Amino acid sequence: MKEIWQKNIDNLDDKKLFDYLTIERGNYQLEAIEYAENLLNEKKISLIHLQKKYNYNQKSIDLEITKRLSNEEPSNKIKENFKQRNLSDFIYLIEEKDIFLKEKKSKKKRNSKITTNVLLSIFFSFLFISRKIENPNITHFFISLIFLFTIPFVLSILIEAIKSRGHKNQKLEFFPKLFYNLWLYLILFFLASLLISIST
Repeated sequence: MKEIWQKNIDNLDDKKLFDYLTIERGNYQLEAIEYAENLLNEKKISLIHLQKKYNYNQKSIDLEITKRLSNEEPSNKIKENFKQRNLSDFIYLIEEKDIFLKEKKSKKKRNSKITTNVLLSIFFSFLFISRKIENPNITHFFISLIFLFTIPFVLSILIEAIKSRGHKNQKLEFFPKLFYNLWLYLILFFLASLLISIST
């Protein structure tokens, strides 16, 4: 007996089945995709034929690539699928979109780290000056923040400079990934030390 999702695929007309296997492909599980492909083969219809019939343009191709990559389908698998569908001329879009989405994901992760580090820095600075300094003011607070930022910044630059000495073509980054990690580790170290000193 067929599952509900199989019956749903069986009820798709050619246009919806084509969309299912192209611009909507990244929304479904591998098992469902394979079932839909087998159904198309049983009808003796190819995706190449449907692409021509429904005027599958570059905008549609770009949408399909974005969805498939966003659902973490390997780019090599998408390229192979495109070759089978006579879409080799658009493989460059897969590579470009893959780079773009990876950079976007990396930027989002970096921004998340920055937010976390800033909040922890503010918390530590507030706790430190309230516990360790008599009559604290806003200047003490900013000095503490600058201190927490400067040390990992200088350390990361020094480490990156040493690493790049043997690579002439490698550019020195002022805010490498190492900086954000060092910043976090330093905050956690000072915060742990402060909390230990307070509790004893």
